[in-house]
Amino acid sequence: MKQIKLIGSIFFMIASMAIPSIAGVIMISQASPDVTDVTDIKTYLDKDCMRIDTKAGGEEQSFIFRKDKETFWVVDYKEKSFMEMTKKDLQAMKAKIEEAMKVLKEQMKNLPPEQKEMMEKMMKGQTPGNAPKIVYKKISSGEKVNQWVCNKYEGCLDNKKEEEIWTTDWEKLGLSVNDFKVMQDVGEFIGEFSKGLGASFYKVGIEGNKQSYIGIPIKTINYSGDKVLYTTELKEIQRQDIASSLFEVPAGFKKTEIPTGEE
Repeated sequence: MKQIKLIGSIFFMIASMAIPSIAGVIMISQASPDVTDVTDIKTYLDKDCMRIDTKAGGEEQSFIFRKDKETFWVVDYKEKSFMEMTKKDLQAMKAKIEEAMKVLKEQMKNLPPEQKEMMEKMMKGQTPGNAPKIVYKKISSGEKVNQWVCNKYEGCLDNKKEEEIWTTDWEKLGLSVNDFKVMQDVGEFIGEFSKGLGASFYKVGIEGNKQSYIGIPIKTINYSGDKVLYTTELKEIQRQDIASSLFEVPAGFKKTEIPTGEE
């Protein structure tokens, strides 16, 4: 469903850049499937606001979160337009998806056992809050990624490698646990759409347990089987004052509706 893909891609982008920070910090990163196809990512955090700019192949977008407005904007500079998502919107989407899943389950009753099992697995991964969880295991330490010494973790799903993540302690980035507030706010906002995701989004990398990684992601490689899907890597951290206008939709941009339907 298009709604699931839209919301999922937005929140995946945020989660992949879930590097906590203090007010007035800019993080510069890159994500790419290969060296010829690179997405430049610039993340701004200031008190209770967050903005992620992405630029690739002439396409530019911004993802802006405002805690004071309980609102998330997706800005498209080529189309000079933006979409707006509030908690109410996410709750409505979740209810619509859950209703669609109920209809599918009813239709599946007459399917052969093999097809029914396959459909159940697909639905489990698509339903908000029910996606299977990746289990992380520390496999090495002392590896250097750019200017940071990192621990390396391997994330597996059903014993198949899904991710490799290199992390470092937030203290080494000049951060403290108190600097995570805006990420907690984003996690709580996401939680309106996917129960349980918000809490794990905030806590992973802070508390750590036998199924998660500890530290701030510096580099992440995602896999599909033996194939690398893409790599995300933090390149630089800057400290400076951030203009409040960066957390506003540009003047003159047209509001568009969130896509609905199956297409």
